[in-house]
Amino acid sequence: MAREDVDLYSITSDPESLRQNLLRLQQDFDAHNHDGVNSKAFQTLIAETLVGRAAIIGGYRLFEAVVGSDSADYKTVAAALNAGKKRIFVRNGTYTAEPEWNITAANTIIVGESLSGVQITFGVSANSRGIYINAATCTLENLQLTAYSATAHDLFAFGSSASKPTLRNLVVSAIYGDIFDGSANSNLHGLFDTIQISLSAVTDTSVARGFFTITNSVVFNCFFQMNFTTSGYNPVDTCTNTRFIGCYFTMDDSRTNEFTINSSSTCFFDACYFRVYQIKANADFNSCFFESNGQTPSGHLVQITTAFLKFNNNRIKGANSINIFNITAADVSVNNNLFDGGAAMVFEPSGASILGIMFCNNQWISSYTTAAIDLRLGSVGHVTDNANIAYNVIRNNSNSFTPTITNNSANCNVTGNQLIKG
Repeated sequence: MAREDVDLYSITSDPESLRQNLLRLQQDFDAHNHDGVNSKAFQTLIAETLVGRAAIIGGYRLFEAVVGSDSADYKTVAAALNAGKKRIFVRNGTYTAEPEWNITAANTIIVGESLSGVQITFGVSANSRGIYINAATCTLENLQLTAYSATAHDLFAFGSSASKPTLRNLVVSAIYGDIFDGSANSNLHGLFDTIQISLSAVTDTSVARGFFTITNSVVFNCFFQMNFTTSGYNPVDTCTNTRFIGCYFTMDDSRTNEFTINSSSTCFFDACYFRVYQIKANADFNSCFFESNGQTPSGHLVQITTAFLKFNNNRIKGANSINIFNITAADVSVNNNLFDGGAAMVFEPSGASILGIMFCNNQWISSYTTAAIDLRLGSVGHVTDNANIAYNVIRNNSNSFTPTITNNSANCNVTGNQLIKG
């Protein structure tokens, strides 16, 4: 194997490929004794390179630059980027007042020595950003990144030429601003994998957002921690065609602030967990779990606000005294869900028309004595046409349970529903 054919870093995410290629390289060294380096020395140098010493091994070099406080090529990542370096290793250490990272070269890779050991704080100012990515196939991993500023900023901003960024194994936090801002890019195709996100809004929550205008991307196994006193936080805002898989959205148990999933119905949340005071949602949800943080919401725990979405195979768990779920939009499918606890579920409480609702095969278990499922079908001031309300089970263990189902509208299929006491 010719040495120019081997790209050591590009295969490090696949351990088996790395092992096979290193074996071939070792055999190459044994056969040709390149530059006087035997296979034993080769193994030692590989190990040193993998921990960031950037050794040159018979013409091979894993990283172009090492960043660290001493015995390194550069003191900051920004300096390495400004010097045109594309493969950058960051040694463990605390880096404060880090200048902006301006990533414009394709295939740029920035890797920390360890997630717990690399802590970087950006010295961002008003309306600026910590990291600007405007290149194809950029990769960042094993880094703790903080934008500590009480003025509006982005931690990450993606330019119009950004495509296929991979952000993996990160801890990111901000005091005030957007964590990921893709408003300048309409076709990002990003991968966000195993990222812990923390945001504490100081004043104006109109810019307290996690994922803002992210398109055509996958967000996998990410953790959102919301700890703030002002209301209106949007962990996901104006995103399109993006799938969130196995993500956690948690709010501190003492908080009484609403947050909003404010994206299009082309966004999908699969197997995600939500522990919140109150959530307004307008995307598709499947196999998700929603749980109250223990505070009584001003309205319903979960509110579906946008037409044409699907809310299927989910579980909502809330205290018996709180209202648990409502829908204020047309053409919504709500099927095969378990509503566990709660005082009431309501369709369309505002008086506007709702058309084409499908609410089938759901089960609601509540021990609250006055629990009611109010479908508002054809009652005074409400119009619901072409609904399919079928085969739902409303169950309660209370002897005084008096459920209410209002479903007297024409042009609706209301059949097979059960009210069960005990």
